[in-house]
Amino acid sequence: MPSSASSPHYRFSSASYEAGIVEHDIGGAVIRIYNPEKTIADCFKYRNKLGIDLVIEALSAYRRQNDASMQKILEYAGINRVYTQIRPILEALV
Repeated sequence: MPSSASSPHYRFSSASYEAGIVEHDIGGAVIRIYNPEKTIADCFKYRNKLGIDLVIEALSAYRRQNDASMQKILEYAGINRVYTQIRPILEALV
């Protein structure tokens, strides 16, 4: 019996859902998670629910990594249809 306070449901295009998935073998179990760049793009897609401060902090933490790639974030932002919203923020941080 469904609860009246059920969790919200989300729909994703297959491109958005499948993009950026990496597989890790952990103790013989294959775990599928999103890579950091896709995660940043997803955070930006849901910035109104998460809060822009959290999204900017996540982006700043990502930029401190040696292998940070703003281009990869923009690729995933294009898939998530938030390219035009995230590009000015990335340019301001560079």
